[in-house]
Amino acid sequence: MPFALPDGVDTVRPRKWCEVTYAWLETLHKEKGESLDIHIVPGVDVSAVGAPQVIHPYWAHCVENFRLLSQEEAAEVSPGATHGFALDTIIYNPKPFMLWLHEEIQKLGGTLKQRRVNALDEEECDLLVNCSGLAAKELAGDGTMFPIRGQIINVYNPKLKELKMSVDKDGEYAYVIPRPNGDVVLGGTVQKHNWTAENNDSDVDGVWERCCRLWPEVRNSKVIAKMAGLRPGRTGGVRLEVQAAPTKRGAVLIHNYGHGGSGHTLHWGCAQEVVELAKQRFPVGLTSKL
Repeated sequence: MPFALPDGVDTVRPRKWCEVTYAWLETLHKEKGESLDIHIVPGVDVSAVGAPQVIHPYWAHCVENFRLLSQEEAAEVSPGATHGFALDTIIYNPKPFMLWLHEEIQKLGGTLKQRRVNALDEEECDLLVNCSGLAAKELAGDGTMFPIRGQIINVYNPKLKELKMSVDKDGEYAYVIPRPNGDVVLGGTVQKHNWTAENNDSDVDGVWERCCRLWPEVRNSKVIAKMAGLRPGRTGGVRLEVQAAPTKRGAVLIHNYGHGGSGHTLHWGCAQEVVELAKQRFPVGLTSKL
């Protein structure tokens, strides 16, 4: 799904990140779709806020069968909606996907370690890639980082096979994201500067009611779990660049953070650019740890 850019941010790089990531996921869908829970679903996204779109957004060419909806079509999806779009897009379950990525790294000789990092300068290596998300506020001293709290509900309902998203006149979000095997994600909230990562009963009730209005069949779902999390928001959008000065231990430092709620939308495109930047600094290759 689309990556929402902050106002005034150029679309050239995000466009490429979207293109590369979507192409990568299309390949995985063909080769490993069933084992990785990757599938393509039809979807609609409508809004009662803002002026109707008259041109396609920058990312529209990345997905299949994109088209703008008429006001009548948007209102049929969600009463009060004035505009929106339809498309076919890729949906996947992050858990098996991330486990597979871990396995691939290990097959290539990589090692995975989980530990606390107190400062980027303490790491002893040739190249350091900072993908610390919200922690970049402290680790990179980036005061433009802020949390975007999201509340979701996981339900089971194999009848929900389409993606539906809406924004009502009050700016409240509702989305129904179907995954394989009847697993469905209901959302959500977009609460900027809210550091609370626990469930909130009022938010849960609001998500449930908005999703039921968007798609009445949701009421027949079995609730599996309720979860809240913090997305790594950043004023100005993603920071992906080589830091001008190396760390105190001499490591080349590449920053890659600030993806908000679009980490999975942009992940492979951003990773590819990180690799390109690394190759520019190390044309002969790396021999020490990354």
